[in-house]
Amino acid sequence: MKRGYLVPPVIIILALIMFFVALVLYLNSDLVRNVKNSPTSIPSPIVQ
Repeated sequence: MKRGYLVPPVIIILALIMFFVALVLYLNSDLVRNVKNSPTSIPSPIVQ
């Protein structure tokens, strides 16, 4: 077996994994930012 035979597939797989992790982190941070900026309705206590 030649040395470095599996290097290109391993690099491609690691690059894809890193891409998906970065995508998930970006989408998660965007979602958190949208939730923080959206107005929340806090129910007021009912006085009888």
